Amino acid sequence: MIRGKKLITGLIVLLPLFLYGQTVDFSFSTSNNLYCSPQQVTFTQQCSGTPDGFIWRFGNGLSGILPVDATTYTNPGSYSVTLIAIYAEVAISVTKTVLINPKPTVSLIADKRKMCQPGTVNFSAPGSPFITSYEWNFDDGTPVVITPTNTTSHLFNSYDNFIVTVKAISGAGCSSIASDTVTVERFSIINGSIDPTGGCIPATISLDVIPDPPPGDP
Repeated sequence: MIRGKKLITGLIVLLPLFLYGQTVDFSFSTSNNLYCSPQQVTFTQQCSGTPDGFIWRFGNGLSGILPVDATTYTNPGSYSVTLIAIYAEVAISVTKTVLINPKPTVSLIADKRKMCQPGTVNFSAPGSPFITSYEWNFDDGTPVVITPTNTTSHLFNSYDNFIVTVKAISGAGCSSIASDTVTVERFSIINGSIDPTGGCIPATISLDVIPDPPPGDP
């Protein structure tokens, strides 16, 4: 057992280590209170006394020496973090586990991306199996819709370009966003002709137009 030494009236007295009475601890936090990869985590020493120095082992191959230090975990996983507090006559360590959760993947699919008049669009958002909720924003002034499943429908009742987004959220609070554009506009006329353009009555006039409706619209 490591022991300290103290000189009293010319005698060397061995003091048990526990008589130093130091405790070593630390806390950790993130700016958004989430632990989702990639994530920067800040570590704060909470040691008793006044240590002369600190050594952090963050579990991701990186280390630090500051009383308050930080590292970024780029991959999900469980990381063992060790703090070594260095005192004048002893070094004490403590280890804790930091769990970094994966971010979900998600995409957004609309069954119609262009309409020539207001109507309903059906959406689906395939993604990771651990997604627990979906937040849909239709960009038309209506409230955000939250669903437990990855499908929903929405009525667009005005003409405009709408950037629709879905936010997929996991049980750990990690999230990802996907978007797509829905356009509601009157279709244009590509070309038109009048034949003949003049004559005497009675006259038969042929009027021809070529419209540009949305794909698949008869």
